[in-house]
Amino acid sequence: MKTRYILFILIVLVVLPFIYRPAKDAFLFISKPFLFVFEKSGSILISSPLNFFETIYDVRNLASKNEQLTKEIARLESEKAELIEAKRENELLKKQLGFVQENKQLKLIPASVIGRAPDLQYLILNQGSRNGVKLDQVVISEGLLVGKIVEVNFSTSKVFLVTNPTSAVPALTQESRAEGLVKGELGYGLLIEDLPKDTNLQKGENVITSGLGGNYPKGLLIGKIEEVVSSPADIFQKASLKPLLDFSKLEMVFVINK
Repeated sequence: MKTRYILFILIVLVVLPFIYRPAKDAFLFISKPFLFVFEKSGSILISSPLNFFETIYDVRNLASKNEQLTKEIARLESEKAELIEAKRENELLKKQLGFVQENKQLKLIPASVIGRAPDLQYLILNQGSRNGVKLDQVVISEGLLVGKIVEVNFSTSKVFLVTNPTSAVPALTQESRAEGLVKGELGYGLLIEDLPKDTNLQKGENVITSGLGGNYPKGLLIGKIEEVVSSPADIFQKASLKPLLDFSKLEMVFVINK
């Protein structure tokens, strides 16, 4: 009996693995897809939030860098504009100082143009009575006649340009030495009148201040003869002048302090 019991135990131990293994394999076969899905889902559930936050960080980082670059470009453009303006001002100062050194006998008040009439009949300067500016003082730029002070305030002044219709400047044709009167015309023009009939005017001839009357120093360049516009019946000759200054672009001038 004991021998049979032992034999039964041995048979069970031998057969049992073969019975258990198919069940285990079957369980693994059935559960593997679910385990795979769970594993993948877990990976997605874990990795997706990480990727999401990394993407947000990258976008914010790029936006911050873009903002910094935009500010840097704006700063560099501003510096470039300042350098260009400084260079331009230095060039203007060199030209003006050249005239000052050649005319040391003149007492000059430097001024900047801070306003101008739409029709270019007058300019506003940043110098006034506190700087020594007075009525009827002459305004020049690089030795060229600009106009005359007609209004003075404490810190500003107004200049009627030589092209203003109310302007009248005693003048002299530089080659033919004929005396006349330069008047302003509407539309940014100049005309020299009252020239002797027998004057042989040449196109391109310089016209300068004559110094007569004492209001304007002698020798300031006003413009050049452009065209004789008088008729044979006129008693005197007159001619149109080409201004040598672009009054719309004037930035710096000098007031002659008498």
